[in-house]
Amino acid sequence: MNYAETYPLNVTPQGDSTRSAVEKNRKEILSLVAALNAQPSGAVGGSRQRVLSAAMLSGAWNFLSSDGLAVIINGSVTPVIMSFADGCGESGNIDYIGVVRDKLSAWQLPANNTSYLYIERSDAGALTYGSTTIAPVEQDSTPSAGTNDAGLCWFSTLESKMYVWTGSAWQHKVRLFVGTAKTDGSTVNSITYKEYPQQLAPSLQQKLKEIEAEATKNENCISAIKIGDVTVTANGHQDTFTITAEGLIALSADSNTRTIKLSTPDLSKVYAQAKLDAHPVGSIYESTDSTSPATLFGGTWEAMDAGRVLVAQGNASTGTNFNAGATGGEEKHTLTTSEIPAHNHYFSGTTSESGWHTHTFPISGSHGAASHVHDSNDSTSRTFTTPGSGNHTHTFSGTTATAGGHDSHNNMQPYEVIFRWKRVA
Repeated sequence: MNYAETYPLNVTPQGDSTRSAVEKNRKEILSLVAALNAQPSGAVGGSRQRVLSAAMLSGAWNFLSSDGLAVIINGSVTPVIMSFADGCGESGNIDYIGVVRDKLSAWQLPANNTSYLYIERSDAGALTYGSTTIAPVEQDSTPSAGTNDAGLCWFSTLESKMYVWTGSAWQHKVRLFVGTAKTDGSTVNSITYKEYPQQLAPSLQQKLKEIEAEATKNENCISAIKIGDVTVTANGHQDTFTITAEGLIALSADSNTRTIKLSTPDLSKVYAQAKLDAHPVGSIYESTDSTSPATLFGGTWEAMDAGRVLVAQGNASTGTNFNAGATGGEEKHTLTTSEIPAHNHYFSGTTSESGWHTHTFPISGSHGAASHVHDSNDSTSRTFTTPGSGNHTHTFSGTTATAGGHDSHNNMQPYEVIFRWKRVA
């Protein structure tokens, strides 16, 4: 159903002149537009070729919904009011007002596709609903179109008219696109509403989108810049949004192309220097791999003395002072006499008393004062007996035999052998 104007564009039954009827009609439309422009979004700007009023939710359009592959338009609570631009005539702009006051299933869409939804007005004022899978274009010049582009819709921003390509020619239509719907095999996945920017050049339209809502003329600024997933918010109203380069990142701006270029040095060199800086001269590197740290990090490295462990410099709790760079200790050690724990080996004794006795033993030849000649033919045994002596003892002492091999002993803690270097330059 069309919008019922209080002052239609014709001579009224009350006898108004044509001029008076036109003035009343324009005043009514401008009053409607003024009310619509006061809404938070959706109707701001020019009033031609757009949805002027409809149900909204949180400042956004909310008059389309889906059911399976169907899209429903709902004007039952808040009428959907639209303006159709159809160029200019002798009396000025030619615009039509259309109103949807019902809730109806207006579009049945193809599966697995993106469809662009439109409402079309006939010469008699009737509204019909259709969709196309070809994205419509809005531009001043006629777009290129071939035989395979049948169905392409073009709104001429120069004429404020809608045309449809038949495959061989452009056909004039009074048609308004209201949204886009994406479908899968059985349902509508998403619905987005057609944006209606002011009738400005595309570059100016983009700038207007970035202006903070309700900003005054002298406060227009970009409130935030989004880079990837990070949003940087301006600190109040500023004339200039400054981006500062730090560290390895360099910035260069081109005022002609209005671009900012971020650059970094050769990262391979940065990584190489970082590895070298992490191992300054004097550093020690240990590994179970024989690869030299000069290959891994750069710099000049020397293998450290084999068989040595590391000891922290300073005064030990034992009182020993260790100076950095000093060496000490030994792999094997032979104990000196002074290092042997103090000890002794002692023995002594006496023989037992045996009373008065003599010692008898066989003799041959001359034996001091006692002598005897032995005849070899004489078989009689001959002995010599010492004179008798009284009771007595015998005292004795001595040194034990040497024990041990005087070898050096192992002086090393449990260990595992690794590769160790020290950076010298």
